[in-house]
Amino acid sequence: MLYDSVAFSGLPGSGKTTLTRILSDRIGWSKVSAGDYLRERHRKEMPEVSFEEFYRGIPLEDLDRLNEWFVERAKQGRVIADTRHVHIIGANTLKIFVTASLGIRAARADLKKYLGKTREEIPEILRQRELDEVRKAQERWPAYNYRDPRHYQAIIDTERMTPEEEADCVMYLLGDLE
Repeated sequence: MLYDSVAFSGLPGSGKTTLTRILSDRIGWSKVSAGDYLRERHRKEMPEVSFEEFYRGIPLEDLDRLNEWFVERAKQGRVIADTRHVHIIGANTLKIFVTASLGIRAARADLKKYLGKTREEIPEILRQRELDEVRKAQERWPAYNYRDPRHYQAIIDTERMTPEEEADCVMYLLGDLE
């Protein structure tokens, strides 16, 4: 393989978690997810508020510790990371941005995550979450925008591919498929 690790970033609902799971199963590397960690913390600490409201209130120091853990874990290698802040992860990590249109992301949304919300409300929730994530990152790194393609070696638009096809693309980029 050409890289020791893979780090995914991308728009909320674009398919990062699914792609991370498929690749982890396929090549046996560990899967680490900032979103999974934060959702679990939300469930334990403040389940009475929306995840989006919980995220807005997370202290910057907590996110710094999470980012530091991601960097250390990526340095160990053989990890597939799902995080917004790929710019802090080492050079031998393949960094991929995952995207899809807002309509597709909203249509794919798991309604269990959005209890009490209608399908019509979900696009605005996703749009606001994206803005919150940009704002939160810029509190620490004022010039950083995770949506900037210069941070990545590849961009995968999940709109017209199956998750298996997406995983094949990543395997090719890793140097594992011809």
